[in-house]
Amino acid sequence: MKKTITFFINDLNAGGTEKHLLNLVNFLSKYFRINVFAFRGGNLEQDFKMLPITIFIPKFRIFSFFSCFFYIKNLNSDILHFFLPKSYLVAGVFSIFKSSLRVMSRRSQNYYHSKYLYLSYFLEILLHKFTDKILVNSKSIFKQIQSEFVPQNKIFLINNGVRVPKIKKIKKESKVVKIGMIANLIPYKGHQKIIEIVSKLKDENFIVYFIGCDYRNYKKKIENLIKKKQLENKFFFSGYIVDIYSKIAELDIIINASSEEGQSNALIEALALGKPLIGFDVGGNSEIIKDKFNGFLMKYNDLENYSKMLEKLINNKSLRIKFGKNSTEYFKQKFQLDKSHNSYLGFYTKLLTEVKTSK
Repeated sequence: MKKTITFFINDLNAGGTEKHLLNLVNFLSKYFRINVFAFRGGNLEQDFKMLPITIFIPKFRIFSFFSCFFYIKNLNSDILHFFLPKSYLVAGVFSIFKSSLRVMSRRSQNYYHSKYLYLSYFLEILLHKFTDKILVNSKSIFKQIQSEFVPQNKIFLINNGVRVPKIKKIKKESKVVKIGMIANLIPYKGHQKIIEIVSKLKDENFIVYFIGCDYRNYKKKIENLIKKKQLENKFFFSGYIVDIYSKIAELDIIINASSEEGQSNALIEALALGKPLIGFDVGGNSEIIKDKFNGFLMKYNDLENYSKMLEKLINNKSLRIKFGKNSTEYFKQKFQLDKSHNSYLGFYTKLLTEVKTSK
């Protein structure tokens, strides 16, 4: 009989973690029975429901914590796996008295603790003691988890991975350089920094696409800054795009301006499609952007040099091509989806085997 893994996640909106989980549970369903508990639905909900897995989403958001408590109370699952802080802090607490194995995935820097007066930090340190294994997706997060008093043998690093569908080569007719920033409209993603960077550029031969969902009407604030800088002809809001790979294929440069990152799926997707990259040296970005090899890795908040390097790429097609080729090769070495999925399969199999032999 197949073992059961139950995943907990905040919502099913189209963020990097949610898309990562969608691909992962689809793969794992061949080997395990899979449950997914989401506190809220989202625009990936139907994609999840099409898979051979069991989905549970509370009918009423106001009662989602109670729903989670009773769901766990009645749950029979070999492994409970928590993605993102909310699911860990809520479902992790509710699961303490279950005999199931507990796994937590940390996929971003732990700066979110400052929003909760660091109460969440101390609660997570307590939860770590009841958690069997912690998965991370970058070396920087690995170090952060170690600083939270977790022994090294409890922490495992599995890189993100993507599989790119075959895409028709696009014949470029326009001479306009297309720059893409793939990130939901959330303050820490750095859209306002990109506007400041673009305002410093002298070149006119480019356009920047903001690709991602709006978050709490943050788009309005970004639009106001664009108008203030008189850059309306330089930015275009694409919204959420289902076929993101076809869109990336149309672009010439991919940029990132986050103040924190785990391991950006958007940057990995751009790697796979052979795009030059620019981003700040935060979190796991240095594991994707190799400075002067497949792009430029900038000191955080150095907007002046960021704008200079962006302008350099805009004006130098041969450099874009060189960096793009390097991106493709680097992707093949490190970030293919099959490699990531097989690492997960090996991780769960070993975890269950260790428990079986210890009994």
